Amino acid sequence: MGKAQSSQTFTDLPSPIWLRIIRDIDKLKRVYEIGNNIVSFFTINLLRFLAVREALNARVIVEVGSGPGTFLKKLRKVKNKTIIAIDPSPSMIFYSFSRYPFANHLIGLAEKLPLREDSVDIIYCVFSFRDFFNKLAFISEAFRVLRSGGKLVIVDTNNSGTLSTRLFLIYIMIIGKLLSLLLNSKRNILAGLIASIARMKPIEHYIADIARIGFQKILVKKFLLNNAFILIAIK
Repeated sequence: MGKAQSSQTFTDLPSPIWLRIIRDIDKLKRVYEIGNNIVSFFTINLLRFLAVREALNARVIVEVGSGPGTFLKKLRKVKNKTIIAIDPSPSMIFYSFSRYPFANHLIGLAEKLPLREDSVDIIYCVFSFRDFFNKLAFISEAFRVLRSGGKLVIVDTNNSGTLSTRLFLIYIMIIGKLLSLLLNSKRNILAGLIASIARMKPIEHYIADIARIGFQKILVKKFLLNNAFILIAIK
């Protein structure tokens, strides 16, 4: 199958929500790990552990939407590899580089990756896919830069459209209010996260897009009553 044409338009998230998420993550960077653990009922480290095992035979590893670098801490254990972290926020890249200088840090958009074709063995999106403003454009870009046999690994929350999703969003709202009090924020600091999860379609929708773009093998495992998943797509 051929690649879908990338379009730099806000098809999945309106630009105000996308910008809010970037600003909020910048405010949260020092408590990001604590917040992630609470929101995920402390299963996030299990998901990261399962994901990082996919990189054991890779030479060039890219994380897209690397944020404050919490997944880079896991990737550091993968020896003798080239690791590249990409994020749209300059302040987040600077913060991550100060903590994890072993990785190459690049400012860039998921929808227009600053990488050559057929140059990467594995691409990770660890709790960042939901925040991309054009997911189809990113999937096309991932396909472009991956080598034949390369992997796209997405770890994220899932909007299953069920009662458990609605309860999960209420739970995140409560956690956001508590974090907002801690950080002296007048509004819910997880409002952008809530909006991005609510707008995200069930993972099955994106599986169809991934297959159309040309990925040959797709595997999905779900967790937390279908409210989180690991997707592995092989080019």
